Amino acid sequence: IEEMETNTTCKNKNVINVIRNILLLFIFFAVCGWIYEVIWTYFDDGVWTNRGYLFGPWLPIYGFGGMLIYGIFHKQIKKPVYIGKLNIRFLLLFVYICLITTVVELAATYIIELFGTPFTVLWDYSDHFMNFQGRVCLDASARFGALGLMIIYGALPLYNKFVHMKNQKVLNVIAWTVIAVFAIDWILRIPFGNNYTGPV
Repeated sequence: IEEMETNTTCKNKNVINVIRNILLLFIFFAVCGWIYEVIWTYFDDGVWTNRGYLFGPWLPIYGFGGMLIYGIFHKQIKKPVYIGKLNIRFLLLFVYICLITTVVELAATYIIELFGTPFTVLWDYSDHFMNFQGRVCLDASARFGALGLMIIYGALPLYNKFVHMKNQKVLNVIAWTVIAVFAIDWILRIPFGNNYTGPV
């Protein structure tokens, strides 16, 4: 009986850890997106601003996009694809990420409008080359592709080291605190509305 209880406890811990890691990965992608948006806006408009709908340094749209890309391609990241002797895996990933993020961003504009907020409050590509109704454009998609590669080959390995640290108790405290703050932030936006006030 004790052995069965131990096995059940281990399984429950594993399930909880999987849920923790999924939520943390979502937030990780959301934070990477926020950093990208803030830096890009500064170089584009010369203004430091919170590009997010939420209070904190995270953009959920990047969380959804990142999870989608990771879910589709995480097993293929290290698999080489050769043309002759040239490995073009990174080039294929770039193209895939551009396509997926474009679809996600386009869908987001319609979802935002369902909640009564014009998507142009957050961004508008009307003056960009090869744009569609100001919702998506070529250069933004290319930037998302480059960002995706930087995350996959640069930031993601660091994230993996973090979630596999030896001291899981410390990880649990950090992870669940961040997840709780993120959840509270999202809930608070319901009564308070959009937090973003900077340039489009």
